[in-house]
Amino acid sequence: MSQTNAASKLFAVCRSCDSVYVAECQPDGRIRPIGVSADCTCGEGEFEAFE
Repeated sequence: MSQTNAASKLFAVCRSCDSVYVAECQPDGRIRPIGVSADCTCGEGEFEAFE
């Protein structure tokens, strides 16, 4: 697998409750937390890169 197809690791924040997770940014731009379900513990599933 080439590097362009690999997910990169980053910190992500839930857009709803501001919880921060270690996450992967998929090649298609989706951000998914690592070690939890696809959704935040608050029930939302929208994340953005933590800066």
